Amino acid sequence: MRVIHDEVRELLVAEHIFWNMQKLIRSNKGLRKPSAYYKYMGDAHSVLVLAGVRRQVKTDSQSISLARLLGEVRDNAQLVSREYFRGLYVGSTVADLADATFNRLAGKRSAHFPKERAARDLAGLNARALECEEFADRRIAHRDTRPPKSVVKFSHASRSIVLMSTGQRNTSDPMMDKEVGHGKKSELKL
Repeated sequence: MRVIHDEVRELLVAEHIFWNMQKLIRSNKGLRKPSAYYKYMGDAHSVLVLAGVRRQVKTDSQSISLARLLGEVRDNAQLVSREYFRGLYVGSTVADLADATFNRLAGKRSAHFPKERAARDLAGLNARALECEEFADRRIAHRDTRPPKSVVKFSHASRSIVLMSTGQRNTSDPMMDKEVGHGKKSELKL
Protein backbone atom coordinates (compact mmCIF):
# COMPACT_ATOMS: atom_id res chain seq x y z
CA MET A 1 0.00 0.00 0.00
CA ARG A 2 2.93 2.34 0.58
CA VAL A 3 3.84 2.22 -3.14
CA ILE A 4 0.28 3.16 -4.12
CA HIS A 5 0.13 5.89 -1.48
CA ASP A 6 3.43 7.42 -2.60
CA GLU A 7 2.58 7.31 -6.31
CA VAL A 8 -0.85 8.89 -5.82
CA ARG A 9 0.68 11.56 -3.58
CA GLU A 10 3.29 12.32 -6.26
CA LEU A 11 0.51 12.74 -8.82
CA LEU A 12 -1.33 15.12 -6.48
CA VAL A 13 1.83 17.17 -5.99
CA ALA A 14 2.45 17.27 -9.76
CA GLU A 15 -1.13 18.46 -10.31
CA HIS A 16 -0.78 21.10 -7.62
CA ILE A 17 2.47 22.46 -9.08
CA PHE A 18 1.21 22.39 -12.67
CA TRP A 19 -2.07 24.19 -11.97
CA ASN A 20 -0.47 26.77 -9.70
CA MET A 21 2.05 27.49 -12.44
CA GLN A 22 -0.85 27.92 -14.88
CA LYS A 23 -2.48 30.36 -12.45
CA LEU A 24 0.77 32.31 -12.18
CA ILE A 25 1.07 32.55 -15.98
CA ARG A 26 -2.56 33.64 -16.38
CA SER A 27 -2.19 36.31 -13.70
CA ASN A 28 0.99 37.83 -15.16
CA LYS A 29 0.38 39.66 -18.43
CA GLY A 30 4.08 39.57 -19.34
CA LEU A 31 4.09 35.76 -19.21
CA ARG A 32 1.00 35.26 -21.37
CA LYS A 33 2.62 34.56 -24.73
CA PRO A 34 3.42 31.43 -26.74
CA SER A 35 6.50 29.63 -25.50
CA ALA A 36 8.37 26.41 -26.25
CA TYR A 37 8.79 26.06 -22.49
CA TYR A 38 5.01 26.13 -21.92
CA LYS A 39 4.53 23.44 -24.56
CA TYR A 40 7.25 21.37 -22.93
CA MET A 41 5.62 21.85 -19.52
CA GLY A 42 2.23 20.74 -20.83
CA ASP A 43 3.66 17.74 -22.65
CA ALA A 44 5.80 16.66 -19.68
CA HIS A 45 2.87 17.03 -17.30
CA SER A 46 0.65 15.03 -19.67
CA VAL A 47 3.12 12.17 -19.83
CA LEU A 48 3.67 12.18 -16.07
CA VAL A 49 0.01 12.16 -15.04
CA LEU A 50 -1.31 9.87 -17.76
CA ALA A 51 1.43 7.30 -17.14
CA GLY A 52 0.67 7.57 -13.41
CA VAL A 53 -3.07 7.11 -13.95
CA ARG A 54 -2.35 4.18 -16.27
CA ARG A 55 -0.22 2.48 -13.59
CA GLN A 56 -3.00 2.80 -11.01
CA VAL A 57 -5.73 1.16 -13.13
CA LYS A 58 -3.80 -1.94 -14.22
CA THR A 59 -5.14 -5.05 -12.50
CA ASP A 60 -2.99 -7.92 -13.78
CA SER A 61 -1.36 -10.18 -11.21
CA GLN A 62 2.00 -8.37 -11.45
CA SER A 63 0.59 -4.87 -10.96
CA ILE A 64 0.77 -2.87 -7.77
CA SER A 65 -2.14 -0.52 -8.32
CA LEU A 66 -5.05 1.16 -6.63
CA ALA A 67 -7.52 -0.63 -8.90
CA ARG A 68 -6.09 -4.01 -7.90
CA LEU A 69 -6.13 -3.04 -4.21
CA LEU A 70 -9.77 -1.92 -4.40
CA GLY A 71 -10.66 -5.18 -6.17
CA GLU A 72 -8.96 -7.19 -3.44
CA VAL A 73 -10.74 -5.18 -0.73
CA ARG A 74 -14.05 -5.69 -2.54
CA ASP A 75 -13.42 -9.44 -2.75
CA ASN A 76 -11.98 -9.77 0.79
CA ALA A 77 -13.56 -6.93 2.77
CA GLN A 78 -13.26 -8.90 6.01
CA LEU A 79 -9.48 -8.36 5.87
CA VAL A 80 -9.88 -4.60 6.34
CA SER A 81 -11.16 -4.74 9.88
CA ARG A 82 -11.48 -1.91 12.34
CA GLU A 83 -8.54 -3.42 14.22
CA TYR A 84 -6.39 -3.54 11.07
CA PHE A 85 -7.34 0.07 10.28
CA ARG A 86 -6.35 1.20 13.78
CA GLY A 87 -2.97 -0.46 13.23
CA LEU A 88 -2.35 1.82 10.24
CA TYR A 89 -2.39 4.78 12.64
CA VAL A 90 -0.11 3.40 15.35
CA GLY A 91 2.73 5.83 15.98
CA SER A 92 1.25 8.56 13.82
CA THR A 93 0.40 12.06 14.98
CA VAL A 94 -3.28 11.37 14.17
CA ALA A 95 -3.63 7.99 15.90
CA ASP A 96 -6.63 9.30 17.83
CA LEU A 97 -8.52 9.77 14.53
CA ALA A 98 -8.47 6.09 13.52
CA ASP A 99 -11.89 5.13 14.88
CA ALA A 100 -13.61 8.32 13.73
CA THR A 101 -12.16 7.87 10.23
CA PHE A 102 -13.17 4.21 10.09
CA ASN A 103 -16.67 5.17 11.25
CA ARG A 104 -16.93 7.74 8.47
CA LEU A 105 -15.75 5.26 5.84
CA ALA A 106 -17.35 2.03 7.01
CA GLY A 107 -20.13 3.06 9.39
CA LYS A 108 -20.21 3.32 13.18
CA ARG A 109 -21.31 -0.26 13.80
CA SER A 110 -19.21 -1.86 11.08
CA ALA A 111 -16.39 -4.19 12.04
CA HIS A 112 -15.07 -4.33 8.45
CA PHE A 113 -14.73 -2.05 5.46
CA PRO A 114 -17.88 -2.55 3.33
CA LYS A 115 -17.23 -4.38 0.08
CA GLU A 116 -19.92 -2.23 -1.56
CA ARG A 117 -17.83 0.86 -0.88
CA ALA A 118 -14.74 -0.70 -2.44
CA ALA A 119 -16.82 -1.81 -5.45
CA ARG A 120 -18.25 1.71 -5.84
CA ASP A 121 -14.80 3.33 -5.56
CA LEU A 122 -13.39 0.88 -8.12
CA ALA A 123 -16.27 1.52 -10.54
CA GLY A 124 -15.78 5.29 -10.17
CA LEU A 125 -12.05 5.01 -10.76
CA ASN A 126 -12.56 2.83 -13.82
CA ALA A 127 -15.22 5.16 -15.24
CA ARG A 128 -12.86 8.15 -15.02
CA ALA A 129 -9.48 6.58 -15.63
CA LEU A 130 -9.99 4.02 -18.38
CA GLU A 131 -10.04 6.59 -21.18
CA CYS A 132 -6.80 8.03 -19.75
CA GLU A 133 -5.35 4.51 -19.75
CA GLU A 134 -6.41 3.90 -23.35
CA PHE A 135 -4.91 7.21 -24.47
CA ALA A 136 -1.68 6.48 -22.57
CA ASP A 137 -1.50 3.00 -24.12
CA ARG A 138 -1.88 4.38 -27.65
CA ARG A 139 0.15 7.59 -27.41
CA ILE A 140 2.47 7.59 -24.38
CA ALA A 141 3.64 4.05 -23.55
CA HIS A 142 4.19 3.49 -27.27
CA ARG A 143 2.87 4.88 -30.54
CA ASP A 144 -0.05 2.76 -31.70
CA THR A 145 -1.22 2.70 -35.33
CA ARG A 146 -4.79 3.12 -34.07
CA PRO A 147 -5.83 6.59 -32.99
CA PRO A 148 -7.12 7.05 -29.44
CA LYS A 149 -10.89 6.58 -29.14
CA SER A 150 -11.19 9.99 -27.54
CA VAL A 151 -9.07 13.08 -26.97
CA VAL A 152 -8.15 13.20 -23.30
CA LYS A 153 -8.26 16.57 -21.57
CA PHE A 154 -6.24 17.73 -18.59
CA SER A 155 -9.50 17.67 -16.61
CA HIS A 156 -9.93 13.92 -17.25
CA ALA A 157 -6.55 13.19 -15.71
CA SER A 158 -7.21 15.62 -12.84
CA ARG A 159 -10.53 13.97 -11.98
CA SER A 160 -8.90 10.53 -12.13
CA ILE A 161 -6.19 11.64 -9.72
CA VAL A 162 -8.75 13.10 -7.32
CA LEU A 163 -10.66 9.81 -7.41
CA MET A 164 -7.44 7.89 -6.82
CA SER A 165 -6.61 10.01 -3.80
CA THR A 166 -10.12 9.40 -2.45
CA GLY A 167 -10.03 5.65 -3.12
CA GLN A 168 -6.57 5.30 -1.66
CA ARG A 169 -7.54 7.34 1.36
CA ASN A 170 -10.62 5.17 1.85
CA THR A 171 -8.57 2.00 2.15
CA SER A 172 -5.47 3.16 4.00
CA ASP A 173 -4.19 6.65 4.82
CA PRO A 174 -6.65 9.50 5.39
CA MET A 175 -3.86 12.05 5.25
CA MET A 176 -3.81 12.13 1.43
CA ASP A 177 -4.11 15.66 0.11
CA LYS A 178 -7.46 16.70 -1.31
CA GLU A 179 -6.11 19.60 -3.33
CA VAL A 180 -6.70 19.25 -7.09
CA GLY A 181 -9.65 19.36 -9.44
CA HIS A 182 -9.39 22.48 -11.49
CA GLY A 183 -11.85 21.52 -14.22
CA LYS A 184 -9.67 22.82 -17.03
CA LYS A 185 -10.79 22.03 -20.56
CA SER A 186 -7.33 22.00 -22.15
CA GLU A 187 -6.55 18.95 -24.25
CA LEU A 188 -3.52 16.76 -23.72
CA LYS A 189 -1.89 16.94 -27.12
CA LEU A 190 0.95 14.54 -27.71
